[in-house]
Amino acid sequence: MLKRYKLMMKIIFLCSAIFFLSSKSFSNVLATTYEPAKPPKILSFTASSNKIKAGDSITLSWYVLNATKVEISGIDNLDYELSPISGGLKVTPSETTTYYLTASSEGGTVQASITVAVEKSSPDFFNIDYFYGSESEISLGETVTLYWKTTNAKSITIIGLEKINEELTSLPLSGELEVFPMETTDYILIAVGENYEIIYKIFTVTVAEEKKPAKINNFSTSASKINKGESVILLWDVSEAKSVTISGYPTDYLPLNGKLTVTPKKTTTYVLEAIGYDGVTVKKEVTVTVIESNVEDPLKLDYVVHDWGDEYIMDVDITNLSNDTVDYWSLLLKKSEFDISIIWGATLSENDEYYIISPLYYNDIIKPGVTVSFGFQAYDSPKKNFFYEFLLD
Repeated sequence: MLKRYKLMMKIIFLCSAIFFLSSKSFSNVLATTYEPAKPPKILSFTASSNKIKAGDSITLSWYVLNATKVEISGIDNLDYELSPISGGLKVTPSETTTYYLTASSEGGTVQASITVAVEKSSPDFFNIDYFYGSESEISLGETVTLYWKTTNAKSITIIGLEKINEELTSLPLSGELEVFPMETTDYILIAVGENYEIIYKIFTVTVAEEKKPAKINNFSTSASKINKGESVILLWDVSEAKSVTISGYPTDYLPLNGKLTVTPKKTTTYVLEAIGYDGVTVKKEVTVTVIESNVEDPLKLDYVVHDWGDEYIMDVDITNLSNDTVDYWSLLLKKSEFDISIIWGATLSENDEYYIISPLYYNDIIKPGVTVSFGFQAYDSPKKNFFYEFLLD
Protein backbone atom coordinates (compact mmCIF):
# COMPACT_ATOMS: atom_id res chain seq x y z
CA MET A 1 0.00 0.00 0.00
CA LEU A 2 2.79 2.33 0.86
CA LYS A 3 4.55 1.52 -2.38
CA ARG A 4 1.42 2.29 -4.40
CA TYR A 5 1.07 5.63 -2.61
CA LYS A 6 4.66 6.63 -3.38
CA LEU A 7 4.18 5.67 -7.04
CA MET A 8 1.08 7.84 -7.30
CA MET A 9 2.91 10.79 -5.79
CA LYS A 10 5.74 10.46 -8.30
CA ILE A 11 3.28 10.43 -11.20
CA ILE A 12 1.50 13.51 -9.87
CA PHE A 13 4.84 15.31 -9.43
CA LEU A 14 5.99 14.48 -12.96
CA CYS A 15 2.73 15.67 -14.49
CA SER A 16 2.89 18.93 -12.58
CA ALA A 17 6.47 19.53 -13.68
CA ILE A 18 5.62 18.82 -17.31
CA PHE A 19 2.63 21.18 -17.20
CA PHE A 20 4.67 23.90 -15.53
CA LEU A 21 7.50 23.66 -18.07
CA SER A 22 5.10 23.55 -21.04
CA SER A 23 3.22 26.64 -19.85
CA LYS A 24 6.45 28.60 -19.41
CA SER A 25 7.74 27.66 -22.90
CA PHE A 26 4.46 28.69 -24.57
CA SER A 27 4.55 32.02 -22.78
CA ASN A 28 8.10 32.60 -23.99
CA VAL A 29 7.05 31.81 -27.60
CA LEU A 30 4.18 34.29 -27.42
CA ALA A 31 6.46 36.87 -25.88
CA THR A 32 9.03 36.57 -28.68
CA THR A 33 6.72 36.37 -31.80
CA TYR A 34 3.96 38.89 -31.17
CA GLU A 35 4.71 42.59 -31.82
CA PRO A 36 1.89 45.13 -32.20
CA ALA A 37 1.72 47.12 -35.55
CA LYS A 38 3.24 50.61 -35.49
CA PRO A 39 0.81 53.48 -35.95
CA PRO A 40 1.15 55.50 -39.21
CA LYS A 41 2.84 58.88 -39.06
CA ILE A 42 2.30 61.82 -41.46
CA LEU A 43 5.62 63.59 -41.80
CA SER A 44 4.33 66.21 -44.24
CA PHE A 45 1.19 67.21 -46.18
CA THR A 46 1.63 70.41 -48.23
CA ALA A 47 0.27 72.35 -51.23
CA SER A 48 2.40 74.06 -53.86
CA SER A 49 0.40 77.21 -53.13
CA ASN A 50 -2.08 78.02 -50.38
CA LYS A 51 -3.78 80.79 -52.35
CA ILE A 52 -4.69 80.70 -56.04
CA LYS A 53 -7.01 82.33 -58.56
CA ALA A 54 -10.06 80.54 -59.95
CA GLY A 55 -9.03 78.17 -62.71
CA ASP A 56 -5.44 77.74 -61.50
CA SER A 57 -4.05 74.39 -60.34
CA ILE A 58 -1.90 73.35 -57.39
CA THR A 59 -0.07 70.15 -56.42
CA LEU A 60 -0.72 68.36 -53.12
CA SER A 61 2.31 66.47 -51.78
CA TRP A 62 2.69 64.06 -48.87
CA TYR A 63 5.22 61.91 -47.07
CA VAL A 64 3.96 59.19 -44.69
CA LEU A 65 5.52 56.37 -42.59
CA ASN A 66 4.03 52.99 -41.54
CA ALA A 67 0.84 53.40 -43.61
CA THR A 68 -0.77 50.81 -45.86
CA LYS A 69 -3.35 53.19 -47.34
CA VAL A 70 -3.60 56.92 -48.00
CA GLU A 71 -6.75 58.81 -48.96
CA ILE A 72 -7.42 62.51 -49.63
CA SER A 73 -10.94 63.85 -49.25
CA GLY A 74 -12.44 66.37 -51.68
CA ILE A 75 -11.06 64.77 -54.86
CA ASP A 76 -13.55 63.31 -57.32
CA ASN A 77 -13.12 60.78 -60.12
CA LEU A 78 -9.76 59.47 -58.97
CA ASP A 79 -9.41 56.06 -60.66
CA TYR A 80 -6.24 54.86 -58.92
CA GLU A 81 -4.92 54.40 -55.39
CA LEU A 82 -2.55 56.94 -53.91
CA SER A 83 0.93 55.94 -52.82
CA PRO A 84 0.97 55.11 -49.09
CA ILE A 85 4.49 56.48 -48.70
CA SER A 86 4.91 59.68 -50.75
CA GLY A 87 3.44 61.29 -53.82
CA GLY A 88 1.99 64.31 -55.56
CA LEU A 89 -1.44 65.05 -56.99
CA LYS A 90 -2.47 67.98 -59.23
CA VAL A 91 -5.88 69.48 -58.39
CA THR A 92 -7.88 72.47 -59.61
CA PRO A 93 -10.25 73.59 -56.85
CA SER A 94 -13.15 75.75 -57.99
CA GLU A 95 -13.53 77.29 -54.52
CA THR A 96 -11.71 77.48 -51.21
CA THR A 97 -11.19 73.87 -50.13
CA THR A 98 -9.78 72.01 -47.13
CA TYR A 99 -8.16 68.74 -48.13
CA TYR A 100 -7.90 65.96 -45.53
CA LEU A 101 -5.22 63.30 -45.84
CA THR A 102 -6.01 60.07 -43.95
CA ALA A 103 -3.25 57.51 -43.45
CA SER A 104 -4.21 54.12 -42.04
CA SER A 105 -2.72 50.73 -41.17
CA GLU A 106 -3.33 47.93 -38.63
CA GLY A 107 -1.62 50.19 -36.14
CA GLY A 108 -4.27 52.88 -36.43
CA THR A 109 -5.37 55.94 -38.42
CA VAL A 110 -4.00 59.48 -38.47
CA GLN A 111 -5.14 62.58 -40.35
CA ALA A 112 -3.73 65.91 -41.52
CA SER A 113 -5.36 68.78 -43.39
CA ILE A 114 -4.47 71.76 -45.54
CA THR A 115 -6.65 74.59 -46.83
CA VAL A 116 -6.28 76.17 -50.29
CA ALA A 117 -7.95 79.55 -50.69
CA VAL A 118 -9.42 80.22 -54.15
CA GLU A 119 -9.81 83.86 -55.13
CA LYS A 120 -12.73 84.13 -57.53
CA SER A 121 -12.48 86.71 -60.29
CA SER A 122 -14.59 89.80 -60.19
CA PRO A 123 -17.46 89.96 -62.72
CA ASP A 124 -15.72 93.03 -64.10
CA PHE A 125 -12.47 91.11 -64.68
CA PHE A 126 -12.09 90.27 -68.40
CA ASN A 127 -9.06 88.45 -69.71
CA ILE A 128 -7.52 86.02 -72.19
CA ASP A 129 -5.79 83.70 -69.74
CA TYR A 130 -3.78 81.94 -72.43
CA PHE A 131 -3.58 81.33 -76.18
CA TYR A 132 -0.87 79.04 -77.55
CA GLY A 133 -0.26 76.11 -79.87
CA SER A 134 1.14 72.61 -79.58
CA GLU A 135 3.99 73.63 -81.94
CA SER A 136 5.35 77.00 -83.04
CA GLU A 137 7.44 75.61 -85.93
CA ILE A 138 6.30 72.85 -88.30
CA SER A 139 7.06 71.45 -91.75
CA LEU A 140 4.61 71.93 -94.59
CA GLY A 141 1.76 69.40 -94.27
CA GLU A 142 1.86 69.07 -90.47
CA THR A 143 -0.89 70.26 -88.11
CA VAL A 144 -0.99 72.33 -84.92
CA THR A 145 -3.50 72.33 -82.08
CA LEU A 146 -4.45 75.76 -80.70
CA TYR A 147 -5.42 76.04 -77.01
CA TRP A 148 -7.13 78.99 -75.33
CA LYS A 149 -8.89 80.04 -72.13
CA THR A 150 -10.75 83.26 -71.38
CA THR A 151 -12.35 84.77 -68.31
CA ASN A 152 -15.69 86.65 -68.47
CA ALA A 153 -15.63 86.88 -72.25
CA LYS A 154 -18.89 87.24 -74.17
CA SER A 155 -17.57 85.78 -77.45
CA ILE A 156 -14.31 84.99 -79.20
CA THR A 157 -13.03 84.84 -82.79
CA ILE A 158 -9.78 83.44 -84.20
CA ILE A 159 -8.42 85.13 -87.32
CA GLY A 160 -6.20 83.08 -89.62
CA LEU A 161 -8.16 79.84 -89.69
CA GLU A 162 -8.04 77.81 -92.90
CA LYS A 163 -11.08 77.29 -95.12
CA ILE A 164 -11.69 73.90 -93.52
CA ASN A 165 -12.39 75.71 -90.22
CA GLU A 166 -14.07 78.83 -91.58
CA GLU A 167 -17.49 77.14 -91.39
CA LEU A 168 -17.32 77.24 -87.58
CA THR A 169 -20.02 79.76 -86.65
CA SER A 170 -18.85 80.06 -83.04
CA LEU A 171 -15.98 78.97 -80.86
CA PRO A 172 -16.12 78.05 -77.17
CA LEU A 173 -14.80 80.61 -74.73
CA SER A 174 -12.21 78.05 -73.69
CA GLY A 175 -11.15 75.14 -75.84
CA GLU A 176 -8.85 73.73 -78.49
CA LEU A 177 -8.82 73.41 -82.29
CA GLU A 178 -6.60 71.60 -84.82
CA VAL A 179 -5.40 73.83 -87.67
CA PHE A 180 -3.58 73.17 -90.96
CA PRO A 181 -1.37 76.17 -91.84
CA MET A 182 0.00 76.02 -95.40
CA GLU A 183 2.36 78.92 -94.75
CA THR A 184 3.67 80.92 -91.80
CA THR A 185 0.51 82.23 -90.11
CA ASP A 186 -0.37 84.68 -87.32
CA TYR A 187 -3.40 83.31 -85.45
CA ILE A 188 -5.17 86.15 -83.64
CA LEU A 189 -7.63 85.38 -80.86
CA ILE A 190 -10.03 88.30 -80.34
CA ALA A 191 -12.20 88.28 -77.22
CA VAL A 192 -15.24 90.54 -76.68
CA GLY A 193 -16.29 91.40 -73.13
CA GLU A 194 -19.75 92.00 -71.66
CA ASN A 195 -19.36 95.74 -72.23
CA TYR A 196 -18.10 95.09 -75.81
CA GLU A 197 -14.52 95.86 -74.91
CA ILE A 198 -12.00 94.00 -77.09
CA ILE A 199 -8.69 92.34 -76.25
CA TYR A 200 -6.53 89.98 -78.32
CA LYS A 201 -3.53 87.69 -78.28
CA ILE A 202 -1.38 86.44 -81.19
CA PHE A 203 0.23 83.06 -81.71
CA THR A 204 2.49 82.58 -84.74
CA VAL A 205 3.10 79.24 -86.44
CA THR A 206 6.17 79.18 -88.69
CA VAL A 207 5.88 76.77 -91.61
CA ALA A 208 9.27 75.68 -92.96
CA GLU A 209 9.41 75.48 -96.74
CA GLU A 210 10.12 72.15 -98.33
CA LYS A 211 13.81 71.80 -99.12
CA LYS A 212 13.55 71.37 -102.87
CA PRO A 213 16.46 70.40 -105.13
CA ALA A 214 17.86 72.86 -107.67
CA LYS A 215 16.82 72.38 -111.29
CA ILE A 216 18.77 73.59 -114.33
CA ASN A 217 16.12 74.24 -116.96
CA ASN A 218 18.56 75.51 -119.58
CA PHE A 219 22.27 76.16 -120.05
CA SER A 220 23.28 76.86 -123.64
CA THR A 221 25.36 79.10 -125.91
CA SER A 222 24.51 81.34 -128.83
CA ALA A 223 27.16 79.43 -130.84
CA SER A 224 29.03 76.23 -130.13
CA LYS A 225 31.95 77.11 -132.47
CA ILE A 226 33.54 80.51 -133.02
CA ASN A 227 36.66 81.98 -134.59
CA LYS A 228 39.40 83.19 -132.33
CA GLY A 229 38.67 86.71 -131.09
CA GLU A 230 34.90 86.37 -131.46
CA SER A 231 32.44 86.37 -128.57
CA VAL A 232 29.63 84.03 -127.58
CA ILE A 233 26.65 84.42 -125.23
CA LEU A 234 26.04 81.97 -122.38
CA LEU A 235 22.36 81.65 -121.46
CA TRP A 236 20.91 79.92 -118.40
CA ASP A 237 17.65 79.38 -116.54
CA VAL A 238 17.66 77.78 -113.05
CA SER A 239 14.91 77.25 -110.48
CA GLU A 240 14.77 76.30 -106.75
CA ALA A 241 18.43 77.26 -106.22
CA LYS A 242 19.97 79.39 -103.49
CA SER A 243 23.15 80.06 -105.50
CA VAL A 244 24.34 79.84 -109.12
CA THR A 245 27.92 80.01 -110.39
CA ILE A 246 29.64 79.53 -113.76
CA SER A 247 33.24 78.36 -113.87
CA GLY A 248 35.68 80.98 -115.11
CA TYR A 249 33.38 83.88 -114.24
CA PRO A 250 34.70 85.97 -111.31
CA THR A 251 31.66 86.12 -109.04
CA ASP A 252 30.24 83.97 -106.29
CA TYR A 253 26.64 84.74 -107.22
CA LEU A 254 24.65 84.93 -110.44
CA PRO A 255 20.89 85.43 -110.90
CA LEU A 256 18.70 82.35 -111.40
CA ASN A 257 18.34 83.26 -115.07
CA GLY A 258 20.40 85.49 -117.30
CA LYS A 259 22.97 85.76 -120.04
CA LEU A 260 26.67 86.49 -120.16
CA THR A 261 28.97 87.44 -123.05
CA VAL A 262 32.34 85.72 -123.04
CA THR A 263 35.33 85.76 -125.42
CA PRO A 264 37.27 82.56 -124.87
CA LYS A 265 40.85 82.52 -126.20
CA LYS A 266 40.75 78.77 -126.69
CA THR A 267 38.24 75.95 -126.70
CA THR A 268 36.55 76.16 -123.29
CA THR A 269 34.05 74.09 -121.32
CA TYR A 270 31.85 76.24 -119.08
CA VAL A 271 30.32 74.52 -116.03
CA LEU A 272 27.19 75.90 -114.38
CA GLU A 273 26.69 74.82 -110.75
CA ALA A 274 23.44 75.38 -108.84
CA ILE A 275 23.03 74.61 -105.12
CA GLY A 276 19.47 73.70 -104.10
CA TYR A 277 17.75 74.38 -100.79
CA ASP A 278 18.35 70.71 -99.99
CA GLY A 279 22.10 71.43 -100.05
CA VAL A 280 22.73 69.32 -103.17
CA THR A 281 24.74 70.74 -106.09
CA VAL A 282 23.64 70.05 -109.67
CA LYS A 283 25.80 70.76 -112.72
CA LYS A 284 25.54 71.22 -116.47
CA GLU A 285 28.27 72.11 -118.95
CA VAL A 286 28.60 73.52 -122.46
CA THR A 287 31.67 73.64 -124.68
CA VAL A 288 32.63 76.48 -127.00
CA THR A 289 35.11 75.47 -129.70
CA VAL A 290 37.52 78.24 -130.73
CA ILE A 291 38.96 77.92 -134.24
CA GLU A 292 42.50 79.21 -134.66
CA SER A 293 42.32 81.16 -137.96
CA ASN A 294 45.98 80.87 -138.88
CA VAL A 295 45.87 77.09 -138.53
CA GLU A 296 42.46 75.80 -139.57
CA ASP A 297 40.99 78.64 -141.63
CA PRO A 298 43.22 80.52 -144.05
CA LEU A 299 40.03 82.20 -145.25
CA LYS A 300 38.48 85.19 -143.55
CA LEU A 301 34.75 85.91 -143.79
CA ASP A 302 33.38 89.46 -143.77
CA TYR A 303 29.78 90.46 -144.39
CA VAL A 304 27.39 93.40 -144.68
CA VAL A 305 23.67 93.09 -143.80
CA HIS A 306 20.80 95.04 -145.36
CA ASP A 307 17.93 94.45 -142.95
CA TRP A 308 14.26 95.01 -144.00
CA GLY A 309 12.66 93.82 -140.76
CA ASP A 310 11.21 90.46 -141.74
CA GLU A 311 13.78 89.85 -144.52
CA TYR A 312 17.39 90.82 -145.14
CA ILE A 313 20.25 90.57 -147.66
CA MET A 314 23.76 89.53 -146.64
CA ASP A 315 26.70 90.39 -148.91
CA VAL A 316 29.64 88.09 -148.09
CA ASP A 317 33.35 88.57 -148.84
CA ILE A 318 35.89 85.74 -148.49
CA THR A 319 39.58 86.68 -148.33
CA ASN A 320 42.57 84.33 -148.53
CA LEU A 321 44.90 85.36 -145.68
CA SER A 322 47.42 82.62 -146.30
CA ASN A 323 50.40 82.42 -148.63
CA ASP A 324 48.92 79.48 -150.48
CA THR A 325 46.27 79.34 -153.19
CA VAL A 326 42.91 77.86 -152.15
CA ASP A 327 41.84 75.70 -155.09
CA TYR A 328 38.29 75.07 -153.90
CA TRP A 329 36.18 76.06 -150.94
CA SER A 330 32.70 75.62 -149.51
CA LEU A 331 30.98 77.21 -146.51
CA LEU A 332 28.73 75.62 -143.87
CA LEU A 333 25.95 77.66 -142.17
CA LYS A 334 23.51 76.28 -139.59
CA LYS A 335 19.91 76.00 -140.79
CA SER A 336 18.77 76.80 -137.26
CA GLU A 337 20.35 80.26 -137.64
CA PHE A 338 19.41 81.06 -141.26
CA ASP A 339 16.35 80.72 -143.51
CA ILE A 340 17.84 81.36 -146.98
CA SER A 341 15.45 81.95 -149.86
CA ILE A 342 17.72 83.16 -152.73
CA ILE A 343 21.49 83.02 -153.33
CA TRP A 344 23.76 84.57 -155.99
CA GLY A 345 27.43 84.17 -156.79
CA ALA A 346 27.34 80.64 -155.36
CA THR A 347 25.22 77.47 -155.23
CA LEU A 348 23.15 76.27 -152.26
CA SER A 349 22.52 72.72 -151.05
CA GLU A 350 21.54 71.40 -147.63
CA ASN A 351 21.39 68.43 -145.27
CA ASP A 352 19.50 67.96 -142.04
CA GLU A 353 21.60 70.48 -140.09
CA TYR A 354 23.54 72.71 -142.48
CA TYR A 355 23.32 74.86 -145.58
CA ILE A 356 26.28 74.07 -147.89
CA ILE A 357 27.36 77.08 -149.98
CA SER A 358 29.67 76.21 -152.90
CA PRO A 359 31.47 78.58 -155.35
CA LEU A 360 30.80 79.01 -159.07
CA TYR A 361 33.43 78.46 -161.77
CA TYR A 362 34.79 82.00 -161.50
CA ASN A 363 35.25 82.27 -157.75
CA ASP A 364 36.23 78.76 -156.73
CA ILE A 365 39.97 79.50 -156.74
CA ILE A 366 41.25 82.14 -154.33
CA LYS A 367 44.84 83.24 -154.64
CA PRO A 368 46.76 84.73 -151.62
CA GLY A 369 45.39 88.15 -150.70
CA VAL A 370 42.44 87.85 -153.14
CA THR A 371 38.78 88.33 -152.10
CA VAL A 372 35.75 86.67 -153.73
CA SER A 373 32.10 87.49 -153.06
CA PHE A 374 28.58 86.07 -153.04
CA GLY A 375 25.29 87.05 -151.43
CA PHE A 376 21.90 85.72 -150.34
CA GLN A 377 18.47 86.79 -149.20
CA ALA A 378 16.89 85.30 -146.04
CA TYR A 379 13.82 85.63 -143.81
CA ASP A 380 13.56 86.98 -140.23
CA SER A 381 16.47 88.93 -138.72
CA PRO A 382 20.18 88.09 -139.02
CA LYS A 383 22.14 86.62 -136.14
CA LYS A 384 25.01 88.73 -134.83
CA ASN A 385 27.21 85.81 -133.79
CA PHE A 386 26.50 82.87 -136.04
CA PHE A 387 28.29 79.63 -136.68
CA TYR A 388 30.19 79.06 -139.91
CA GLU A 389 32.88 76.71 -141.09
CA PHE A 390 35.00 76.55 -144.26
CA LEU A 391 35.60 73.23 -145.98
CA LEU A 392 38.73 73.25 -148.15
CA ASP A 393 40.00 70.75 -150.71
